[in-house]
Amino acid sequence: MRKKPEYIFNKEIESKLTGFKTYLQELGNGANTIRQKSNYAGYFLKWLETEHLQPEDTRYNDLLSFIDYCKLEVDALSGVEGNSKRHINSKLRSIRNFYEYLKQSNPNIINPASNLNLKGIRQKLPSNIIDFKDLENLYQSLETTTNREKRNKIILGILVYQA
Repeated sequence: MRKKPEYIFNKEIESKLTGFKTYLQELGNGANTIRQKSNYAGYFLKWLETEHLQPEDTRYNDLLSFIDYCKLEVDALSGVEGNSKRHINSKLRSIRNFYEYLKQSNPNIINPASNLNLKGIRQKLPSNIIDFKDLENLYQSLETTTNREKRNKIILGILVYQA
């Protein structure tokens, strides 16, 4: 499997990512998660180099610039412009993990990605929801003779009328 061009890094970035990979391994992450998080962290470090910034000096506003960069970037292989909000949030999670790793060696480092997430990701709503009248008919038709069946009907009533 060939690496995408944006995930090919120079020796300096690779050396920074080596310790990060072992940190992720110690946390119990799987091989694919480690690969993805180190790719995203390396992508961020590569961007920092173009901006002439060090990870220790990066602040919240710099991350906002990084998000704008991700939104405007054109994928070299597909030609599609911009990353989705979900993809950018994945990159931000990896950056957050990278800063937690850096805090081990220098506790004074501030994690600029600590509470940063893009909002507005659309969620799919459940489909084939049963109509209220059908639920009510189901509740009314339930026959109870034992204490267990009565208990179950009460629980179903709570679900139908309260939930």
